Order: sequence, then structure tokens, then C-alpha cells
Amino acid sequence: MRVVLDTNVIVSGLNFPGNERLVLELALRGRFELYLSTFILEEAAGVLTRKFDWDEDRSSKALRAIRPR
Repeated sequence: MRVVLDTNVIVSGLNFPGNERLVLELALRGRFELYLSTFILEEAAGVLTRKFDWDEDRSSKALRAIRPR
């Protein structure tokens, strides 16, 4: 199965427990193919920095971990 996550799911999954985090964890375990555009990743990085006070290094590392290979 192929899945595209939007910015809200990514940001929520990285910040809060719940279904969004479960989806990210399943993607990391290879339960489905994750498709993310550069635009979505850049938007998520901006939201993490602006609204959740993440520094650039932290957001880059987190998003690299979920980026499809």
C-alpha cells in the first residue's frame, strides 16, 4: 500500500501520542510505502520551527528519518 501524509499528520505524529504517531511508526517499520513531496517536508519543517519551537537541526533530523528512501 502507498500512503501520502499531509503536513498535519506529520507534525501531530512528531509532537503528540495518538493515531498520527502510530501512522508514522508503521511507516518507519515498513508496513506501507510512504510518499512525501519536498513541499510537504519543507512545510512540516516550517510548522515545527514556527509553532512548536523546534530548532532547525531537530526538525531536519526528524524529517530525514521519515523521508522515503
